[in-house]
Formats: sequence, structure tokens, C-alpha cells
Amino acid sequence: MAKNKHKNKLKLIKEDVKSNIPLFFKSNYIIYTILFLIISVAFYIRAVIPWNATFANGVTGFAMDDAVFHMRLVENLITNFPHRLTYDAFTHYPFGSVLSWGSLFDLIIGTLVLIFGVDNINTIGALVPAIMGTLVVIPVYLIGKEILNKKAGLFCAFLVAILPGAFLQRSTLGFTDNHVAEVLFSTTFLMFAIIAFNRVKDITILEFIKNPLYYIIKTPLKYSVMSGIFLGLYILTWTTGLIFSGMVAL
Repeated sequence: MAKNKHKNKLKLIKEDVKSNIPLFFKSNYIIYTILFLIISVAFYIRAVIPWNATFANGVTGFAMDDAVFHMRLVENLITNFPHRLTYDAFTHYPFGSVLSWGSLFDLIIGTLVLIFGVDNINTIGALVPAIMGTLVVIPVYLIGKEILNKKAGLFCAFLVAILPGAFLQRSTLGFTDNHVAEVLFSTTFLMFAIIAFNRVKDITILEFIKNPLYYIIKTPLKYSVMSGIFLGLYILTWTTGLIFSGMVAL
């Protein structure tokens, strides 16, 4: 009897504590707040910490060697917008070589430079990889949420925000290389693909023909379309990404 009374007392205490927890902590707001903090940490590590070292004495310290080369491509692109070099006589000198990878990464930087001013070309070029690396946190969170739950999503987002290694290095201020864009677009592609699979429903061809707009808006097809768009952006950044699409098709 004493044990039962003790259990009932503990139950009442727990219920009382739960009832006194503010609505904020019971809602999605706490999840979004934590996610925002994780995004802030990711940006702080990638942009704020290396800021003084990157912008020192009026000189922007880009990483060697691809980052410097990409900024040369951006300068050429601005002059010939929206066309970027497809053949560079100064690579594999004196023979030159064809630039086989996609131009989207350079085009993104070049467009931002034209919007915010050519005088800011180095600042924008240095910031873009840090911003893209920070944005990767969002699709990683949603992938974790879709596969398991929100807590798993937050844990995955936190890991990708702070984990040292190649991704952190290539998403740091001044590391202006297309690899960070590849990670962002391919991860977002996988996010939409996973969401589409998780929401799949039985749709016959006849039903789709009768009311295509309904199924595009209300069903996983809209997520399939978005995954296709981001797969395309990934391939426009790195043409070898076709191998990735083949793996997904299998």
C-alpha cells in the first residue's frame, strides 16, 4: 500500500510539473529555436572565427589553389555575363584544357556580385562557401526528422554543424570551391526524395490523368519535382554527379 501511495504521489508531481511547463516548450517553437541556434553555431565556426585571418591588411586570403582559380573564373564571368569560360588556355599550360565541370557555382557568385556591387567581389566570393555550408544544416535536420524523429534531426544537424574534416574545411570562409555547393544541392535532393518516399500513396495513371493538378499539389509528386530540380542543380555544379543519379535510379 505504501509503495502504491508513493507511486501515485510521484505521478501527481510529474503531472503538476508538466502542467506548469510553458506552452513554448511544448510546441515546435523550441525545436525551431534549437535549430536556429545550431545554424548560428555553424555560421560562427565557418565565417566569424576565421574572419580576421581571411580579411587581413586589405587582402582577402582565399584558399589554395582551386579557390583562387574559381575567383578568376568569376571575374571572367562578370565581364562576359552570363557566360563562363569553357576552355582555359592557362590550365595545363601551354596546351590549355576544357573546363568539364558545371558553371553553376561560379554563376551564383557572379550574380551576387552583380547585385551587391563589383567592389564586393572578394567579400562575396569568400562568404558564399560559408553560407552554403551553414545551409546544409537544414536539409540534414529534415532528413533525420523524416527517417526517425525531430530529436534525431537536431542531433544530425548539430553534428554536421561542428564535425571537423573535409566538409568543414571546404565550407569555411575563403574556401571558394564548388564542392560545398555539391554537398548542399545533393543533400537537399536526398531530403526531398526521402520526403516523397515517406508520403507515397497509391495513385493510378488514370486518376492522375483525370486531375493532374491535384496530384501535383497534394501528393508526393511535388516533392519528386523538387528533388529533380535539386538533382539538376547538383549536376550543373558537378557534371560527374550523373553517377550519383544512376545510383539513386538503381
